[in-house]
Amino acid sequence: RHGRGLDLDVGYVLLPAPPATPAGYLHLAGRCGRQGKPGTVVSLATHQQAPRLAAYSRLLGLRLERLGGDGRSPEEPASAGS
Repeated sequence: RHGRGLDLDVGYVLLPAPPATPAGYLHLAGRCGRQGKPGTVVSLATHQQAPRLAAYSRLLGLRLERLGGDGRSPEEPASAGS
């Protein structure tokens, strides 16, 4: 195997903030879903950081699902109890 680091098979990666570069995003996101297995990356971002993730999505050809802080899509109306 590789001479450095750990070869982990994880299904999820949590990024508490977007990396500074698309290459950094791809490197960190690549820790999940190895060897043809599915994986999920959860990227936390502020409203100011969201355009960076959108740019990474376009540049890298990724499908990102955007959720609001309460788990709903920003386009969904809040429920009466919110």
